[in-house]
Amino acid sequence: MNLSDIFKTSETITSPFHYIFKRRFSHYLYQKCVVEILTRVNDKKLRKNYSPCDLIDAREFRGMINSLFKPDDYYFSTMDVAVAISIATGHYCDNEFNKISNEIIDFSYHICGELKESIIQSKIMRDGLADYGKDISLINTNSNRTEIECLFKNKKELFQHYFSTFNDSYFNHSIQVWHQGNKNTWIDWGEENSIRININPYKIREGFFLRGFDYYDIANSERLHIASNKDGYEYFNKNLENSLCVWLQ
Repeated sequence: MNLSDIFKTSETITSPFHYIFKRRFSHYLYQKCVVEILTRVNDKKLRKNYSPCDLIDAREFRGMINSLFKPDDYYFSTMDVAVAISIATGHYCDNEFNKISNEIIDFSYHICGELKESIIQSKIMRDGLADYGKDISLINTNSNRTEIECLFKNKKELFQHYFSTFNDSYFNHSIQVWHQGNKNTWIDWGEENSIRININPYKIREGFFLRGFDYYDIANSERLHIASNKDGYEYFNKNLENSLCVWLQ
């Protein structure tokens, strides 16, 4: 019996069966819900040859979805997902709001709605997320479209919104991120084109260290030289064993 069959069986019982598989739950939800949803619409194109299923391995998108399993009061919204997809696909590099912009936004509404519905319909998923202190009803699938469009028309605000989803005000540790200016396609080291994020330096959600951006650890006065990704988290200037190098100077 595989993991999917075990979860299906556990739907029919009232005992806390899902606790046994809590460590595997995030993987199960991602495979059962997200991958299936993306696969059903994989005939569509998000940008050039970028298909929905390409998002499965996109750290920007995957990290956003897996934020559901972080025990805090953050819940992603359609706006958050749309911004993550814009960055994952490199759409922001086009420097314009166009047909692709609208398609990505439409797609984000669809993904969020389908994911929320899938979780609501599954007792094991609802109960599993409850273990993390999460109330699925708080996922905002009704983000204001005009506000999303404004982000897509302004790269600086798009980047600020994306990195703000990593911000954790409980931590004093901060990292400065440099990004492209609104009118160019290269990193602009002007102060006005940087963002300061308070972050938990021990467990940074994946999707933080991205090519095309530069990073500086303010607390330790240290520039980023290498970043690694392991088990859904990323690490500043660490190359961990059995990890994936995601940023290298």
